[in-house]
Amino acid sequence: MNHFELSIRSIEGRSLAFLYFDLKGEKVNKFNREVIAEFESLIPVLKKRAQEFEALVLFSKKPGNFIAGADITLFQAAKTAEDAQKLSEGGQHLLNEWEDLPFPRVVAINGACLGGGCELSLASSAILMSNDSSARIGLPETLLGVVPGMGGCVRMPWKVGIAQALDLILSGKTLTGEKAYKAGLADGVIQKENFESTAIQWVIRNLDRLKRGERIAKPPRLGGAGGLTGSLLENNPLGRSVIFRKARAGVLSKTKGKYPAPIEAIEVIRDTGTGFEANFRGEVRARAMKREAEGFGRMAATEVSKNCIRLFFLTEGVKKANGLPEGQKAETRKIESAAVLGAGVMGGGIAHLFADKGVSVRMKDIGIPGLELGVQSALALFKKSLKKRAITERQFQQKLARISPTTSYDGFQGAEVVVEAIIEKMDLKQSVLKELEAYVSKDAVIATNTSSLSVTKMQSAMAHPERFCGMHFFNPVHRMPLVEVIRGEKSSDQAVSQIFQFSKQIGKTA
Repeated sequence: MNHFELSIRSIEGRSLAFLYFDLKGEKVNKFNREVIAEFESLIPVLKKRAQEFEALVLFSKKPGNFIAGADITLFQAAKTAEDAQKLSEGGQHLLNEWEDLPFPRVVAINGACLGGGCELSLASSAILMSNDSSARIGLPETLLGVVPGMGGCVRMPWKVGIAQALDLILSGKTLTGEKAYKAGLADGVIQKENFESTAIQWVIRNLDRLKRGERIAKPPRLGGAGGLTGSLLENNPLGRSVIFRKARAGVLSKTKGKYPAPIEAIEVIRDTGTGFEANFRGEVRARAMKREAEGFGRMAATEVSKNCIRLFFLTEGVKKANGLPEGQKAETRKIESAAVLGAGVMGGGIAHLFADKGVSVRMKDIGIPGLELGVQSALALFKKSLKKRAITERQFQQKLARISPTTSYDGFQGAEVVVEAIIEKMDLKQSVLKELEAYVSKDAVIATNTSSLSVTKMQSAMAHPERFCGMHFFNPVHRMPLVEVIRGEKSSDQAVSQIFQFSKQIGKTA
């Protein structure tokens, strides 16, 4: 085998099979044609050797990645809905074969597990995840204008219930190991240190339960609420109709009907009649999978999907770029400390973003009222994340502590990047930038958040204009994905590339 490595070992008196996935020549594992063909040929080998081991554990050899999903170029190349449907049916057949193997299969996830990787995991006996921040699981297909097409629309409700499945599929969001465990999606979450050996110990501890086919994961919050109310909602036709109606209304309020994939996902899940622990086989499963494949085919043939995929590849291209013409390079570094000049709502939003992404930030304004507004803006955003349980109380305190307000330039000497965000007046900006240079290190890069003024004219007032460029955030900063990086006439390659790379560091598309 080229991309899969199989070994069988006896550990503590239990015989286990270990399957390692490593797509040669690629940074991430994905289901391309070659991998699918090899995986198909592996299934009969596993069936033949099933008497040699009690369970199989699947690991990835890619750091920070389990399986990124299916190769998007496969369904991008599908010219018709029928072509895309056949592609979906092929993937479903493969995972059905995996699901029907006569021994427990545990996926040990220590990196990104998305799309087809998540669908493979759902077809497994148990999902075990690392607590590392890189370990995330989800079905982001609707973000590409399609629906999950390898059984995700069918198996996700089996695992976590209809309401939670809809939330994950319609939003395309991903969950960390700890959140996946709380949702009942992951059967266990373990420390990232000594991940493989700890995962093996987890499997041995739970082996008898796995062999009996028991669910190890926590019960999910059915109906989104949990308890008797949630169970009543999901376990009767009237309650399910309420869930689907609310999901549809939520999608239409956001998309105005211009984005068909989430609506199709709702209809697929409704039409298949799936639900929590409705783990069926045979003809019932076949009918459900056929409906999903039809939905995948229809969506893959739309112009919306083709444009989403085009945007995906453009965004991926930005991730690999450095902000300079092809072939040109400049030395950049990871930014640990920054400063924001000008508080208020916009400055507070920028400071919040920096602090949220682990960058210590000094926020300056000429008076206390501006600083209070900036701090309150950042505080409100952190409180919102805390209320949504996106962060813990401890993380809330840590992130907020990274913002240090001031009415002076104290602390600016240690800032590696300074972003000016004062009012849009050229003469005032020039005066402030000229003053600022005396308080920052010679290596600091200075950027302006201007939305309309000339970067070239601004930098003409500076002693070192080469260190200056534009870094324009769109409002609201925490939600808008883009950052506009603007080169002035005298901006150096190093300054432009540093701001470009810093934008990516804080999770924006430059």
